[in-house]
Amino acid sequence: MSTYNSNGTQLYRSRKTADIAAAQKEVNDCAGGDPDVIAARAQALTDATNKTMDAYLTDAGDGAYMVNNALNQLMTGLLPNKVLQRVKPYLRRKARKPFDMNIKSY
Repeated sequence: MSTYNSNGTQLYRSRKTADIAAAQKEVNDCAGGDPDVIAARAQALTDATNKTMDAYLTDAGDGAYMVNNALNQLMTGLLPNKVLQRVKPYLRRKARKPFDMNIKSY
């Protein structure tokens, strides 16, 4: 689990850094403009700075990407290479379909 947590934290930090940089760029680009627009962009920068890991995980795009990527890295680190080639012969030999079960439900 520590690998999953560290991967998730690393993705969170990189995403948060990118969001803060994008918000800061927008604030800098809008200097000397409409005060309402400047205030809205400053608020967006504050929101990006204060956004927590839980908030990123609940985002539809960011959260799914972060979880999928962390799980893939975890499985790559835990599972040995060619695990599928080792499991298939076992399944062919040992894991047979029960006689009284039809093929669609198996």
